[in-house]
Amino acid sequence: MVMLINCALGLNMPSVGITQFVGCAIGGVTVSQVMKSNWPF
Repeated sequence: MVMLINCALGLNMPSVGITQFVGCAIGGVTVSQVMKSNWPF
């Protein structure tokens, strides 16, 4: 479980961000808008 959470967080961070870029493209929002909401986490 810990490994899955780490992999999910790693794919969502801006240095790689593959899942974040795909999610932003599908949702029609910019990466900066998503990062502002993710900042506390």
